[in-house]
Amino acid sequence: MPGQAQLEQDFFSTLSAYQVHPEAAEKAWDDICVHYSAPGRHYHTLSHLADVYEVLLGFKEKIHHWDAVFFALCYHDVIYDPARGDNETRSAHLAFEQLTALELPAEIISRCEAHILATRDHAWSADNDSNYFTDADLSILGSDTDHYLEYARNIRKEFSAYPEPLYAEGRKAVLRRFLARDTIFNMPELDRLEEQARQNMQQELKLLETNDKS
Repeated sequence: MPGQAQLEQDFFSTLSAYQVHPEAAEKAWDDICVHYSAPGRHYHTLSHLADVYEVLLGFKEKIHHWDAVFFALCYHDVIYDPARGDNETRSAHLAFEQLTALELPAEIISRCEAHILATRDHAWSADNDSNYFTDADLSILGSDTDHYLEYARNIRKEFSAYPEPLYAEGRKAVLRRFLARDTIFNMPELDRLEEQARQNMQQELKLLETNDKS
């Protein structure tokens, strides 16, 4: 099972294929680690990247531009401030800056940016590479109950600056938006998670609504 060590190794090997100097690659990875290990992060961490990477590997043969998706994975939450609503845009911009400095091909960088921006709403895209990526990013929603509850608790910790009523209203809006979709996941490969994802979110929503009344 791939983990953070495998993700790091693949980051270096992918950059090596573009003749990126090892020292520059190491600096780029260190910067990623600093961001994802920042204080206040509980879910959007390197562990999240490793989990999404594991899911993506199951789609690898179906993804047309793997390297672009891989770099999108590495950078998609590199900027994460719960108080702001432009994290995806800022993450895409940082990816552009760093991958440009590493002299990666413009097409790879452009596709990477597009995949990151697709995580703003995880909506269906005309580019199936983006659909696979956003589905993998949402795969936690269809995890078993214990893992989902841990995810929900960690999201709450990341929003600890917000009082419970304010957080609950925002969280309920997010859950209702996903539950209103015809399907949570865009690609049939994750249809198997659909029912569990809905059950998990409905359970969390019910708990939030119950707390409102107490």
